Amino acid sequence: MGGMAVVIVGYEANDFAVDAHLEKYNLKPDTEEPSTYGDELSTEPVPAWNRVNFKKLLRHFEELTSTEVTLARIDDFDGGNHDYFCCFADCTYNFIWNCEDVMKQIVPEKFSEVMAPLSTDGIVKRVFASRGFLFSYDSNGKRRVKSSAS
Repeated sequence: MGGMAVVIVGYEANDFAVDAHLEKYNLKPDTEEPSTYGDELSTEPVPAWNRVNFKKLLRHFEELTSTEVTLARIDDFDGGNHDYFCCFADCTYNFIWNCEDVMKQIVPEKFSEVMAPLSTDGIVKRVFASRGFLFSYDSNGKRRVKSSAS
């Protein structure tokens, strides 16, 4: 599938809850764009909220939590993927992560406010993944996360 090795800390998304949250707060973009998977177009089926640009949704969660929020799409070895909204994500390879280091990552208290809209199980997931994509945008809509090839 592609992607890069990532370390993340965040909540796994419930697709139906995110769709409902998009509708409730009118977060769908003005124009629908093709689904992207990393930097390439994808033909695989994706949840409705993934068929649109993530920028408005991520910006909304950043305003809600007062912290930087990253969407991580993690590939599993069965060909599926899992989406997480994260308060921490790293793919820079500037540091060799171990479990103890990841467990030490502090989750901002206000970040727990994404639990209700995401309909999560309330457990912060700390994940090492060999294949994943990260999406994060600044206030100008520019990508914060650069691929390791950049």
